[in-house]
Amino acid sequence: MKSVNELKAPLSAIFTPLIGEFRIKTYFSYYGIFKDKIMLALYKDEQLYLRIAKTDLEEIKLLPNTLLLEDPNVGLATKSFYKIPSEFWESTNFAQWVKNIIHQIQSEQEAILAKQRSQIRSLPNMNINLEKMLKRVGICSVDDLRNTGEIATFIKLIEIGIDGSDQLLFRLHGAIHSQNIYSFSHEKKMALLQEANQAFYKVGLRHRFRLPKV
Repeated sequence: MKSVNELKAPLSAIFTPLIGEFRIKTYFSYYGIFKDKIMLALYKDEQLYLRIAKTDLEEIKLLPNTLLLEDPNVGLATKSFYKIPSEFWESTNFAQWVKNIIHQIQSEQEAILAKQRSQIRSLPNMNINLEKMLKRVGICSVDDLRNTGEIATFIKLIEIGIDGSDQLLFRLHGAIHSQNIYSFSHEKKMALLQEANQAFYKVGLRHRFRLPKV
């Protein structure tokens, strides 16, 4: 295999006008071409395999001599890398294909991050088990939890038979307010327990936290 430095100049002529700075890394028996951690293309034996956006697949399939890369040694068949003949490398079509795949991958990454941010397990003090527990009372997202509030959420859990410990209440409060429960002062904990006791009384629950007598 050639060194990365040997390939930089010819590949720069193709990609730098389109995407600016990029990186070349060895990828199995290929060279991967990366922009901001996105692998856009593979290069091997003077053949260029471009990652194609879903919106461009039908167009690519109609072009002569464009073939899906099916190499069992790298497992890229499902990632839509197509061999692009050299006569297309400097075309406006090629530039648009590169632009479209970057947009697609960025959109997919943003959607994943947005989903992660909406998951209750992403909040302080939360985990997947607590997330599943909250789904049982119809609280399925961060917004659901914040809109319901820690006390009302806690009551919902007690009503379905969940053991209502003070630690669970603290976890819920910390999750909503972006605080780790280990940062809570004694006074804060007592205030939360007192507020919870008052809420239990209003809805007719027998559940109570024992508080020290003042």
